[in-house]
Amino acid sequence: MVKKRGGDFDDNFYRHTLSPNVEHFLRIKEEIENAFNLRKRGKAHTSPHLRDEFRVLLALYKEENLHSFCPGRSLGHAAINQFNDGYKKLDGGKLDDFLLKSTFYADVIADVQTHKRTEVEEQLVTSPDHSNDVTASEPDSSIPNSLPSSASESQSHEDDNNDEENPIIERLVSGSDYDVYLSDNRLIHEDWNDQDAGAGEEESSDEENMQETGNFTSDEESDDDYSDA
Repeated sequence: MVKKRGGDFDDNFYRHTLSPNVEHFLRIKEEIENAFNLRKRGKAHTSPHLRDEFRVLLALYKEENLHSFCPGRSLGHAAINQFNDGYKKLDGGKLDDFLLKSTFYADVIADVQTHKRTEVEEQLVTSPDHSNDVTASEPDSSIPNSLPSSASESQSHEDDNNDEENPIIERLVSGSDYDVYLSDNRLIHEDWNDQDAGAGEEESSDEENMQETGNFTSDEESDDDYSDA
């Protein structure tokens, strides 16, 4: 509005344009509304709110309690009070069913835990007895072998005889027309077994004769010594 800074208010623009229209500045809002054909608005209720159709609509809203969340509404778009519905369902038996199922599951879990605990305790109780049985069944290595030397020698002779018989058995099994049978997890030829048995009997009879002659000579020597004395 001022042409330059520090201008005087007695300029021609202030004197001839603004000063005559200062009184109209207070009514500029109404002047603009009239210029653009804008209707006047205010905070007070206008006449359309007092018509019959609006009164009926307001009465319907008040009857249906549209401003609050209350049950019993007939309008389809009305919100549902889920809290009250849930409370009614729980009061109607849902709460009892829930408590029954929860306690049943808790009892089942408790039974499973006790069963596991008893199994662990039984294993802990039986494990020392089992170890004692194992240690008792095992022979004591500190006890020396009480077998006589003659028994050990006879066992060694039997092992040698078994080792000597093995090639014969293999040879007979490889190509033989005679009957072969299983004895002590080994294949033994019937005829050879009879021969071995006969040879064993002859050797045993010879050993018995030698022992008898030895005993007889020892008895004679003892009698001679007694007579000399």
